[in-house]
Amino acid sequence: MWFDPAAVESIVDALPLWVAFLALVLSYLGSIYVIVPVTVAVYLRGKTKWAATWPAIIIAAYALFVFLKPLSGIERPGVESPLADVNLPIVIDQLHHLAIDFDTESFPSGHAIAATVFYGLLVVDTDIGSWWLRASGAAMMLVGVFFSRVALGVHYVGDVAGGAVFGLVFFGLMLWLREEVANPAEMLLVVPVALAGGALLAGRPLDAVGLLVATGGFYLIHTRFGDTLRSRFGAVSPGPNVSEQ
Repeated sequence: MWFDPAAVESIVDALPLWVAFLALVLSYLGSIYVIVPVTVAVYLRGKTKWAATWPAIIIAAYALFVFLKPLSGIERPGVESPLADVNLPIVIDQLHHLAIDFDTESFPSGHAIAATVFYGLLVVDTDIGSWWLRASGAAMMLVGVFFSRVALGVHYVGDVAGGAVFGLVFFGLMLWLREEVANPAEMLLVVPVALAGGALLAGRPLDAVGLLVATGGFYLIHTRFGDTLRSRFGAVSPGPNVSEQ
């Protein structure tokens, strides 16, 4: 069941068309196209002392699965998307392909890791509603994202389960690290750099270079313009006191 293409195919074949469209929407809730813009917005406008650490943690989450995937060597299920034979409008068709066209290894699910870390941050670092409301909302979002990756035929059940476990453990580790180190918005960038180095050794040079560029780009922006940008957009200035916390 965990890594059985037949199990994935049975799930895909059982989906009504409207559920397949819903899965496409849910998949984007765990994608870079949602996670990165929200992370940038929190960095610029976040009112808590930890807002400036979000980019480092999110980049590290992406670096984690880039490093892990080639180590697993598990291929994709090879199951056709439930929307593959549907005559979709051009825009939706492009969104569909962006959601399913991956040639990387299957385990662990990158969407599952990134979404777990991202929605975890939303729970612990924001003040929207009560903690229980945020936690239950995040849990529902995550279930939707996990389901969508299997429903679109791009992951095994074991991929998303493993991604969730890796994501939770990694999330807890990053929360602990940012409490322990000085200047966490900068020091946490050591993690994606180390993981990018591992990805390079594991045979993912292009992804490793992309991660290093993202890490270096954020470091330069944060150290040179961070105070100005965050104060301009309404965030609490990350000055000396906050960066040391």
